[in-house]
Amino acid sequence: MHIVWPYGRVYIPLRHREVDLLNCLGIANLSVGDDITAPTWFFRVTDSLHFYPMYNQQQALYRRSLGTIYLLGLHLQQGGQETTYFPSSEPERAPVPYRNMSQVNVAYRIKEFTGPKGLVRVEEPIPQPKAHEVLVRIHSVSLNFRDFAIPSGLYPFPIKPNVVPTSDMAGEVVSIGEGVQEFKIGDRVTANFDQSNWYGPVKDWNNGMGAPIDGVLQTHRVFAEIGLLHVPEHLTYDEAACWPCTGVTAWNALFGSIPLVPGQTVLFQGTGGVCLTGLQLASAMGAKTIITSSSDEKLEIAKKMGATHVINYKKHPDWDQEVIKLTNGKGAHHVFDVVGVNEIEKCFNAVSQGGVISSIGFLGGQSKVNPNVPALALSKGACLRGINVGPKTLFEDLLRFVDTNKLKPHIDKTFNFDQAVEAIEYMSKGQHSGKIVIRIVPQ
Repeated sequence: MHIVWPYGRVYIPLRHREVDLLNCLGIANLSVGDDITAPTWFFRVTDSLHFYPMYNQQQALYRRSLGTIYLLGLHLQQGGQETTYFPSSEPERAPVPYRNMSQVNVAYRIKEFTGPKGLVRVEEPIPQPKAHEVLVRIHSVSLNFRDFAIPSGLYPFPIKPNVVPTSDMAGEVVSIGEGVQEFKIGDRVTANFDQSNWYGPVKDWNNGMGAPIDGVLQTHRVFAEIGLLHVPEHLTYDEAACWPCTGVTAWNALFGSIPLVPGQTVLFQGTGGVCLTGLQLASAMGAKTIITSSSDEKLEIAKKMGATHVINYKKHPDWDQEVIKLTNGKGAHHVFDVVGVNEIEKCFNAVSQGGVISSIGFLGGQSKVNPNVPALALSKGACLRGINVGPKTLFEDLLRFVDTNKLKPHIDKTFNFDQAVEAIEYMSKGQHSGKIVIRIVPQ
């Protein structure tokens, strides 16, 4: 195998049979005679014990994204001793501490699970990044329904005591730890929702920001370098903060399993952040779109954003039959289900043969019905797929798409940092369409 890294990126020849071409991290075992060439190293494996005498297991770590294969690192192991080398197109940067130590980190923490008013504002020391970590000054945070459910005791997954809530942010790099290569002081960044989910399906529920680990409703936060991404230049901090959870969730629903094809139809339940973001993505892909709401005012917003058809489900309680009419009896190829079990039967009625229903939320609350989901799925040959946001690789693909098409999120309302509790209360009323933003640093 010959692994080359010309012009700042690594290329592994596709003809090499050991290379797994899945859109995820792969591991290729190195053997005698293999070459690895990169600006910061050149190795030839002349003997399995001479490549690095103290290591007997040598592997190249890589991933594939949109047809290009990137080297992530070189992993060496001998017994309990392991070393991983990460290539860089630039000389290694020295750590840069955050100089303005007179400031403090201001954060909101959940002291009681009694609703938004259970959040308490606190002042703490500004954390300093360790090796391969980055300190970010957070400029903007956007909210998701989860950010109301967690302090209200409605979230069905693990929550750390005294946690800093919210998961979606955009900010500025103000300090870097030793060995950081991808980011420098002043870079504008955003962060992946699950800080351990770099590729493939989520491994557990232990690293989603704002519940099992501290989130981003604070002025400063340290992130692992690998958990951050660069922000497209055309987006403001407010706009960039709107993509991590809603954007990746919508992208995962449309492209993570059975990819959306131009000309197909997508049905969105409601005009919240995920659905309006999905509407933007689907429209940019050339799909036909149908969106539902109980508000004609919100449906007008959806029309302006490119919705092909709109349905007021209060005026049309049998909205699933309206979808069938609008699609000439075929149904929608993709359905975004944000309600849950109480509307799942209608979702199956509205989906096309062989279509995909993406289960995204639980706005409908506890079950009032007991639908026979296996029978419904068999009747349509359809797939019901739960969406747990998505890995960093999908976020990278999404941001490239956003950058190429110069997309901007629809922001319903912006609050300042002192109004964080009020912002979450506003979210709980369900009167918004699109995203709610908390602006920490004035823009």
